[in-house]
Amino acid sequence: MAEYFKVAMDDERRWHLELLAVKPPIDIWACCQVDVSLPVKFGVLVPGLKVDYNPSCFAIPVVSKRFADVLQSISPDEIQRLPASVDNDPNNWKVLNVVSKVDCIDYARSSIQSYPQDHPEKPGKPRGVLRLVIDKNLAKGHHVFRAKDWEVVLIVSNDVKAALARLPVTGLEFIPVSD
Repeated sequence: MAEYFKVAMDDERRWHLELLAVKPPIDIWACCQVDVSLPVKFGVLVPGLKVDYNPSCFAIPVVSKRFADVLQSISPDEIQRLPASVDNDPNNWKVLNVVSKVDCIDYARSSIQSYPQDHPEKPGKPRGVLRLVIDKNLAKGHHVFRAKDWEVVLIVSNDVKAALARLPVTGLEFIPVSD
């Protein structure tokens, strides 16, 4: 049974959000705390179903307060909840800033296209990942994180998946990345 899952959006009937304003800019893949006191503003770019998990433009995860509450209760040191406003509704939304980065990619079992070794910025680092496999022994003890060298995906533990399913939350699916 899988212990870790990649989080992905699941319903094409969903609304789509666009980033309107944030100061200072947020580097969501830096995996570190950021200082944002004002709500990050989002608008509805494409109307649709209002869901709990919204990867907006630039993959900034905008989540419902109840989604953020679950993650906070399970893994408070691995996330930062930033204030967010969607169409001037600041009470129900958070930007999920994942501050935990774990060196856990199983390169032998993953299918990864890498940058050339002579690349000036990312020598030998993943350029594209067709199949991501996490080494569960290296990820053990982590519940919400990004994989070192492939920070673009959000990884959660089975504990988080089960807790979110109990609510239930909408707008996401869980894709196994470990066995």
